[in-house]
Amino acid sequence: MTEFVNLVCGDKVLRVAPEVAKMSGTITSFSQFFEEDDSPPVPIMEISYAHLEKTMRYCESFLKNEVPDPDSDGIRRVLGDWEKLFLDLDLKEDIYPLIEAANELDIPEFLQALMIHIASLIRGKTPDQIRATLGIVNDLTPEQTQQILNQLGWTVSP
Repeated sequence: MTEFVNLVCGDKVLRVAPEVAKMSGTITSFSQFFEEDDSPPVPIMEISYAHLEKTMRYCESFLKNEVPDPDSDGIRRVLGDWEKLFLDLDLKEDIYPLIEAANELDIPEFLQALMIHIASLIRGKTPDQIRATLGIVNDLTPEQTQQILNQLGWTVSP
């Protein structure tokens, strides 16, 4: 078994331990990369090197740190303290690209942590506050907004 798995992103190579790389379903599908010391590097195309590196650091931390147990339905509803610190990042510059990286690399633990983080950012906010937090432009006309309120007004707290 190889000591490191080499991930090639652009013109850079990121060396990670096999147990870290195996958190990614996408990388694990290239099982031949785990067999021999001289195995070829795994090409990572759709992710920037900085976000690949951050994603692999999350995987390393996930394996080293305690993670809150899931509820009976198997879903974690809270982040560990180390995850909260790890995810204290800029939403557009880091969180959105990390969501894409976690999805592209098939790392469900990281994707779930990112979704819990996003949920914590918008919990208890009004639609306008959510738009401001997530950088979403309201493209509805006042008439469309009123129509939605008429149809779904019962869902909005007074």
